[in-house]
Amino acid sequence: MANARGAPIEITSPVRLVLITGNPGGWKTVVSKVLGCRLPEPWEVVHLDHFLYLKTVDTGDFWNDVEASAGIRAAAIKFYCDRGGRVIYEGIIQTDREVDAYCRAANVVRDSAEFRFFDLRCAREEAIRRMRRRPLKESETFPFGQQYDGLTRRLGATGATIINTNEKTPERVVEEIIGLINFTQDGSRSNPGRQVGDRQR
Repeated sequence: MANARGAPIEITSPVRLVLITGNPGGWKTVVSKVLGCRLPEPWEVVHLDHFLYLKTVDTGDFWNDVEASAGIRAAAIKFYCDRGGRVIYEGIIQTDREVDAYCRAANVVRDSAEFRFFDLRCAREEAIRRMRRRPLKESETFPFGQQYDGLTRRLGATGATIINTNEKTPERVVEEIIGLINFTQDGSRSNPGRQVGDRQR
């Protein structure tokens, strides 16, 4: 479906699962939303934000078990893929075990033409500038730098294509991602670990 952010996107590769991670402020959420608007059915977007406020039944505390909550996200991916859908999942992905769980849920091989993994990064100062534009009442006093440092340290999954989003619009990042989704090497697989942009590592 088309909208003001651009024309519908054509996917020419067999990709069925796209994971998008990255530091806070790296454009993960907005890029995935633009993709969701421009990709045709049967693509579905699963956002980490949908799972941020899960609470335990016994105590009512927020659920901080990374692997258990990843299992719930994997179940959402499986729900769509089992019904013939293709999925974009965006969020902080901390471990390779998470990536493997999402691939199993989608029934794709991690190192295959059906899978893409992107890591959207920007400099700390740029991330803080972007996050302060969010409509939060406490936006001037919220510890964005602390949030950036803490969550960036958790990004432990390997094998992603790193995309530098400094000085880029979300629409430009979307175009880069689509180019990489449709790219195959030797007609069979993506180019894992490729660096896109050279201004920030």
